[in-house]
Amino acid sequence: MFFSSKKWLKDWHIICDDRWNTEKLFELYADEISRMQHAGKELFLCGAIRALAGTEAPEEYQNGTSGNFAIRKKDDTKFLVTAQGAHKGNLQTNDFVVVHEVDWWNRNIYITSLDDFAHLPSTDAPLIAVAFVSSKTVLVWAHFHEVIDAPREIRITYPALNAVEWDQLKRLVRFGIREMNMVDHDLYRKGKKNNSVDSAIVLGEHPEETFLRARTLMERARSFKKAV
Repeated sequence: MFFSSKKWLKDWHIICDDRWNTEKLFELYADEISRMQHAGKELFLCGAIRALAGTEAPEEYQNGTSGNFAIRKKDDTKFLVTAQGAHKGNLQTNDFVVVHEVDWWNRNIYITSLDDFAHLPSTDAPLIAVAFVSSKTVLVWAHFHEVIDAPREIRITYPALNAVEWDQLKRLVRFGIREMNMVDHDLYRKGKKNNSVDSAIVLGEHPEETFLRARTLMERARSFKKAV
Protein backbone atom coordinates (compact mmCIF):
# COMPACT_ATOMS: atom_id res chain seq x y z
CA MET A 1 0.00 0.00 0.00
CA PHE A 2 1.39 3.40 -0.99
CA PHE A 3 0.22 6.93 -0.41
CA SER A 4 1.37 9.82 -2.56
CA SER A 5 0.93 13.29 -1.12
CA LYS A 6 0.63 16.79 -2.53
CA LYS A 7 0.42 20.10 -0.69
CA TRP A 8 -3.00 21.67 -1.21
CA LEU A 9 -4.32 24.82 0.46
CA LYS A 10 -2.38 26.39 3.32
CA ASP A 11 -1.30 23.47 5.53
CA TRP A 12 -3.62 20.89 3.95
CA HIS A 13 -2.45 17.91 1.90
CA ILE A 14 -4.13 15.75 -0.72
CA ILE A 15 -3.29 12.06 -0.42
CA CYS A 16 -3.96 9.64 -3.28
CA ASP A 17 -4.90 6.24 -1.89
CA ASP A 18 -3.87 3.38 -4.19
CA ARG A 19 -5.89 0.73 -2.35
CA TRP A 20 -8.81 1.29 -4.72
CA ASN A 21 -9.38 0.03 -8.25
CA THR A 22 -9.93 3.44 -9.80
CA GLU A 23 -11.86 2.36 -12.89
CA LYS A 24 -14.25 0.15 -10.93
CA LEU A 25 -14.75 2.83 -8.32
CA PHE A 26 -15.73 5.39 -10.96
CA GLU A 27 -18.05 2.88 -12.61
CA LEU A 28 -19.97 2.74 -9.34
CA TYR A 29 -20.48 6.50 -9.62
CA ALA A 30 -21.55 6.52 -13.29
CA ASP A 31 -25.12 7.59 -12.42
CA GLU A 32 -23.97 10.36 -10.08
CA ILE A 33 -21.51 11.64 -12.69
CA SER A 34 -24.27 11.78 -15.30
CA ARG A 35 -26.60 13.67 -12.96
CA MET A 36 -23.96 16.28 -12.14
CA GLN A 37 -23.00 16.69 -15.79
CA HIS A 38 -26.61 17.44 -16.64
CA ALA A 39 -27.02 19.83 -13.69
CA GLY A 40 -23.79 21.61 -14.58
CA LYS A 41 -24.96 22.30 -18.13
CA GLU A 42 -28.33 23.58 -16.93
CA LEU A 43 -26.92 25.85 -14.24
CA PHE A 44 -24.17 27.16 -16.50
CA LEU A 45 -26.62 28.03 -19.27
CA CYS A 46 -28.88 29.92 -16.87
CA GLY A 47 -25.96 31.91 -15.45
CA ALA A 48 -25.79 30.44 -11.95
CA ILE A 49 -22.28 29.17 -12.67
CA ARG A 50 -19.93 31.60 -14.35
CA ALA A 51 -16.72 31.35 -16.34
CA LEU A 52 -13.66 32.56 -14.43
CA ALA A 53 -11.58 33.69 -17.42
CA GLY A 54 -10.46 37.27 -16.92
CA THR A 55 -11.38 37.44 -13.22
CA GLU A 56 -9.13 37.73 -10.16
CA ALA A 57 -9.19 33.95 -9.79
CA PRO A 58 -5.73 32.33 -10.11
CA GLU A 59 -4.36 30.94 -13.34
CA GLU A 60 -5.35 27.34 -12.61
CA TYR A 61 -9.03 28.41 -12.54
CA GLN A 62 -9.05 30.47 -15.70
CA ASN A 63 -10.36 27.66 -17.94
CA GLY A 64 -13.01 26.66 -15.42
CA THR A 65 -16.06 28.05 -13.68
CA SER A 66 -17.20 28.94 -10.21
CA GLY A 67 -19.34 26.57 -8.16
CA ASN A 68 -19.09 22.90 -7.24
CA PHE A 69 -21.30 19.84 -6.84
CA ALA A 70 -21.04 16.72 -4.72
CA ILE A 71 -23.11 13.58 -4.22
CA ARG A 72 -22.70 10.71 -1.79
CA LYS A 73 -24.47 7.40 -1.74
CA LYS A 74 -26.85 6.66 1.12
CA ASP A 75 -25.10 5.36 4.25
CA ASP A 76 -21.69 6.03 2.72
CA THR A 77 -19.08 8.41 4.13
CA LYS A 78 -17.10 8.98 0.92
CA PHE A 79 -18.46 11.29 -1.77
CA LEU A 80 -18.00 12.28 -5.39
CA VAL A 81 -17.14 15.94 -5.99
CA THR A 82 -16.28 18.13 -8.96
CA ALA A 83 -12.59 18.86 -9.38
CA GLN A 84 -10.93 22.15 -8.55
CA GLY A 85 -11.02 24.46 -11.58
CA ALA A 86 -13.32 22.24 -13.66
CA HIS A 87 -15.73 23.78 -16.14
CA LYS A 88 -19.10 22.80 -14.67
CA GLY A 89 -20.89 23.45 -17.94
CA ASN A 90 -18.86 20.78 -19.72
CA LEU A 91 -17.91 18.19 -17.12
CA GLN A 92 -15.93 15.15 -18.24
CA THR A 93 -15.47 11.95 -16.25
CA ASN A 94 -11.97 12.96 -15.17
CA ASP A 95 -13.39 16.22 -13.79
CA PHE A 96 -14.58 14.31 -10.72
CA VAL A 97 -12.77 13.16 -7.59
CA VAL A 98 -13.83 10.63 -4.95
CA VAL A 99 -13.11 11.90 -1.44
CA HIS A 100 -12.72 8.94 0.91
CA GLU A 101 -11.91 10.74 4.11
CA VAL A 102 -11.23 14.18 5.53
CA ASP A 103 -8.74 14.02 8.40
CA TRP A 104 -9.57 17.22 10.26
CA TRP A 105 -6.78 16.98 12.83
CA ASN A 106 -3.88 16.28 10.48
CA ARG A 107 -5.47 18.25 7.62
CA ASN A 108 -5.28 15.48 5.06
CA ILE A 109 -7.84 14.65 2.38
CA TYR A 110 -7.71 11.11 0.99
CA ILE A 111 -8.87 10.87 -2.61
CA THR A 112 -9.08 8.77 -5.74
CA SER A 113 -9.06 10.42 -9.17
CA LEU A 114 -8.60 9.08 -12.67
CA ASP A 115 -5.31 10.89 -13.15
CA ASP A 116 -3.87 11.21 -9.65
CA PHE A 117 -2.89 14.82 -8.96
CA ALA A 118 -3.87 16.29 -12.35
CA HIS A 119 -7.36 16.84 -10.88
CA LEU A 120 -7.75 17.83 -7.23
CA PRO A 121 -11.02 18.03 -5.30
CA SER A 122 -12.90 21.31 -5.09
CA THR A 123 -11.42 23.64 -2.50
CA ASP A 124 -14.79 23.44 -0.73
CA ALA A 125 -14.25 19.71 -0.05
CA PRO A 126 -13.83 20.17 3.75
CA LEU A 127 -17.01 22.28 3.82
CA ILE A 128 -18.88 19.64 1.80
CA ALA A 129 -17.68 16.94 4.18
CA VAL A 130 -19.05 18.95 7.11
CA ALA A 131 -22.49 19.15 5.49
CA PHE A 132 -22.54 15.42 4.76
CA VAL A 133 -21.48 14.29 8.24
CA SER A 134 -24.01 16.66 9.84
CA SER A 135 -27.10 14.89 8.49
CA LYS A 136 -27.85 11.39 7.19
CA THR A 137 -30.42 12.86 4.79
CA VAL A 138 -28.02 15.29 3.10
CA LEU A 139 -26.71 13.38 0.08
CA VAL A 140 -26.43 16.21 -2.46
CA TRP A 141 -24.47 19.47 -2.37
CA ALA A 142 -24.90 22.29 -4.89
CA HIS A 143 -22.87 25.49 -4.55
CA PHE A 144 -22.94 28.30 -7.08
CA HIS A 145 -22.16 32.00 -7.22
CA GLU A 146 -25.64 33.44 -7.46
CA VAL A 147 -27.99 34.66 -4.72
CA ILE A 148 -31.07 32.54 -4.03
CA ASP A 149 -34.36 33.06 -2.23
CA ALA A 150 -33.28 31.52 1.09
CA PRO A 151 -34.17 32.15 4.76
CA ARG A 152 -30.59 32.05 6.06
CA GLU A 153 -27.23 33.66 5.43
CA ILE A 154 -23.92 32.23 6.53
CA ARG A 155 -20.57 34.03 6.63
CA ILE A 156 -17.98 31.70 5.16
CA THR A 157 -14.89 33.21 3.59
CA TYR A 158 -12.99 31.58 0.73
CA PRO A 159 -11.45 29.11 1.23
CA ALA A 160 -13.34 27.79 4.27
CA LEU A 161 -10.62 26.03 6.22
CA ASN A 162 -11.24 26.89 9.85
CA ALA A 163 -13.31 25.18 12.54
CA VAL A 164 -15.37 28.25 13.40
CA GLU A 165 -16.88 28.39 9.91
CA TRP A 166 -17.30 24.62 9.77
CA ASP A 167 -19.26 24.74 13.03
CA GLN A 168 -21.57 27.42 11.63
CA LEU A 169 -22.53 25.18 8.75
CA LYS A 170 -22.82 22.11 10.96
CA ARG A 171 -25.31 23.83 13.26
CA LEU A 172 -27.50 25.02 10.39
CA VAL A 173 -27.54 21.62 8.68
CA ARG A 174 -28.37 19.83 11.93
CA PHE A 175 -31.15 22.34 12.51
CA GLY A 176 -32.65 21.34 9.16
CA ILE A 177 -31.62 24.31 7.02
CA ARG A 178 -31.08 23.17 3.43
CA GLU A 179 -30.84 26.46 1.53
CA MET A 180 -28.59 29.36 2.49
CA ASN A 181 -26.82 32.32 0.95
CA MET A 182 -23.15 32.85 1.66
CA VAL A 183 -21.34 36.06 2.61
CA ASP A 184 -17.76 36.74 1.47
CA HIS A 185 -17.29 33.44 -0.35
CA ASP A 186 -16.83 34.85 -3.84
CA LEU A 187 -14.13 33.06 -5.83
CA TYR A 188 -13.94 36.06 -8.15
CA ARG A 189 -12.46 38.10 -5.32
CA LYS A 190 -10.47 35.24 -3.79
CA GLY A 191 -11.52 35.80 -0.20
CA LYS A 192 -11.43 39.60 -0.21
CA LYS A 193 -14.09 40.56 2.30
CA ASN A 194 -16.74 43.11 1.36
CA ASN A 195 -19.60 41.88 3.58
CA SER A 196 -21.79 41.03 0.61
CA VAL A 197 -23.96 38.01 -0.18
CA ASP A 198 -22.33 36.48 -3.24
CA SER A 199 -23.13 32.77 -3.49
CA ALA A 200 -25.38 30.01 -2.21
CA ILE A 201 -25.60 26.42 -1.00
CA VAL A 202 -28.52 24.11 -1.64
CA LEU A 203 -28.54 20.69 0.05
CA GLY A 204 -30.83 17.76 -0.46
CA GLU A 205 -31.42 14.04 -0.55
CA HIS A 206 -32.32 13.49 -4.21
CA PRO A 207 -30.11 14.89 -7.03
CA GLU A 208 -32.77 15.96 -9.55
CA GLU A 209 -34.95 17.50 -6.87
CA THR A 210 -32.01 19.34 -5.28
CA PHE A 211 -30.64 20.78 -8.52
CA LEU A 212 -34.13 21.81 -9.66
CA ARG A 213 -34.78 23.49 -6.31
CA ALA A 214 -31.47 25.34 -6.60
CA ARG A 215 -32.43 26.74 -10.00
CA THR A 216 -35.95 27.61 -8.84
CA LEU A 217 -34.65 29.50 -5.79
CA MET A 218 -32.15 31.37 -7.94
CA GLU A 219 -34.78 32.40 -10.48
CA ARG A 220 -37.13 33.48 -7.70
CA ALA A 221 -34.41 35.72 -6.24
CA ARG A 222 -33.81 37.20 -9.68
CA SER A 223 -37.50 37.95 -10.14
CA PHE A 224 -37.66 39.66 -6.74
CA LYS A 225 -34.65 41.79 -7.68
CA LYS A 226 -36.27 42.84 -10.97
CA ALA A 227 -39.48 43.70 -9.17
CA VAL A 228 -37.64 46.02 -6.82
